[in-house]
Amino acid sequence: MPKQVDEQVQIARIVSATCTVLSTAGIDGLNLRAVAQAAGCTTGLLMHWFASKAELVQAALAQTVTVQNERVTRRLAADPHDVLGAIAEFLPLDDQRRAESRIWIGFLALAMSTPALMYDHQQRYERFRQEIIDHLKDIEFRGAHPAEVADRIIVLVDGICVGATLDPGYWTPRRQRTVLAANIADVIDWTRQTHRAAGK
Repeated sequence: MPKQVDEQVQIARIVSATCTVLSTAGIDGLNLRAVAQAAGCTTGLLMHWFASKAELVQAALAQTVTVQNERVTRRLAADPHDVLGAIAEFLPLDDQRRAESRIWIGFLALAMSTPALMYDHQQRYERFRQEIIDHLKDIEFRGAHPAEVADRIIVLVDGICVGATLDPGYWTPRRQRTVLAANIADVIDWTRQTHRAAGK
């Protein structure tokens, strides 16, 4: 195996192991030794690629976001107007997405005391917000304040994700979908009313 390919495989294995440890043991259970063991490598090899816990968590979230975005892209490619379905791809509705949500919460916990991760979070949400705005414009969604619509969607998704991750017994997949659908309908109605009030 070529050296560059072998290195990419090693890094991917370490990131995958980080996701597994973070989603099962949480941020307190994540350490270099646990990740190295899950990845089947030495801590020395791991530290050749990742110098700190923060770098591991950052890489884990980046991979998680990539997977989520791929799902959303496929959903919108099939139906650009299926905003509700696209947003639902972020919710912890099954085992994989519950693990993704735990990884995200672990990242947030560490970001509170790690300026680099806090900045990463802010930049990621800025891009996410702009992507929502751009898509609403692309499908000619008639709204007077697309940025406010994006903010309401983001807050809604974050709230459901936190609730469902911490209290999955109450926040069943059915309840998540019901609350999401009802609130998205409210956002759409509010946007249309704002639009009409502006006389456009």
